[in-house]
Amino acid sequence: MKTDRFKTGCVFKYPFKWRSAASRDAEPKDRPVCMVLRVSHPSGFERIAVVAISDRAMADDGSSIELPSTELVAAGLNPARRAFVHLNEVNFDRIDNSFSFNPNARVLGRFSKNFIAHISRQLVANIKNKRVTTIDRS
Repeated sequence: MKTDRFKTGCVFKYPFKWRSAASRDAEPKDRPVCMVLRVSHPSGFERIAVVAISDRAMADDGSSIELPSTELVAAGLNPARRAFVHLNEVNFDRIDNSFSFNPNARVLGRFSKNFIAHISRQLVANIKNKRVTTIDRS
């Protein structure tokens, strides 16, 4: 399985599970997500952290960041539509043995290093302020 093309900042489709749907058995629909972290575990498997991208903003409290048009294009998303990265919910998954992560998913694009750094700083701030819900999909 060739997963080395999935790097920090990559945008691809993934069945992101929202906190509001975590207790339901219904399988979530594929939506664009951004991989914000990829970590090798000492026992040999790799985990990723992904955040959702949607066309709806959250409250103006740092829980979402609007994508500038240049980043929309770089991410392979429609530049004519507004889009937001949501930083109040994170899905964690394993790359090598997952029921949700598709290693054959097409990488739509990739955010710039500066924009992913901006996302990461806000996500870390949200984690420190306990404003992030995590869902383990592995």
